[in-house]
Amino acid sequence: MGRKLDGLYHAVQLPGKFKMAVSGCKINCAESSVHDFGLIGEADGWKVVVGNVGVSPRIADEVAKGLDDQQALDYARRVIAYYTENATKGERLGKMIERIGLDALKAALR
Repeated sequence: MGRKLDGLYHAVQLPGKFKMAVSGCKINCAESSVHDFGLIGEADGWKVVVGNVGVSPRIADEVAKGLDDQQALDYARRVIAYYTENATKGERLGKMIERIGLDALKAALR
C-alpha cells in the first residue's frame, strides 16, 4: 500500500508539506498517527487517520475504518483533493483541520 501511495503522490505539488505513513497492523510501527495522512491495518481493513507532524504535532483523528485497499486509496485521493482546495500556502493538514474543524473535513469526505 505504501508503494501504491508513493507511486500516486510522490512529487505532487501540494499547499504545504504532506507526510503519509502506512502501518500494516494496529501496533502502528510506522507511527501513522503522527503523520498528515495515515493508514493503519486492522482485522477488518484499513483505518484512515489524519493529523499533523512537525513543529506543532497534532495526534491524528480517525476519519474512516474498515476500508479495503481500493477504498483506502480513494480516501487518500479525497483527503488530498480537499487539502489542495482548502489549505493556505504552507499550511499543514492538521493546521487546516484546526482552522476549518474536523467535522467539516469528515462531511466533505463522505
